[in-house]
Amino acid sequence: MIINGVSKPEIYGIHCEGENVYTYTMSLPSPKLYRLTNASSIKLFKSLDQISLLPSVITNLLCLKNVVLKTATKVETASLSSYSNLKRPAPNPPVDCLSSEKAILSCVPKKQKK
Repeated sequence: MIINGVSKPEIYGIHCEGENVYTYTMSLPSPKLYRLTNASSIKLFKSLDQISLLPSVITNLLCLKNVVLKTATKVETASLSSYSNLKRPAPNPPVDCLSSEKAILSCVPKKQKK
């Protein structure tokens, strides 16, 4: 997305593990720094006795749909801009933000509630 000129690119993912579903977002806040955030976690229901979980499942998936749609609009805008100008827009962030070097994983502890 960066090479194609998408400004402030973000990608999203869904990880299903048993009856648990986790959604993630990954962004590029500064050069060569990738931020992976656990956006939400929801529990799927296996029987009609657990149907009360359905509203939270739908709410989380609709929220994910909205943020993915925002990114898709950015990609579409960058693509249309490149077709109308017959050249790609300048990458934002710059291409030097991309790295093929070794990744270093660091975890920032969550703030304690008082």
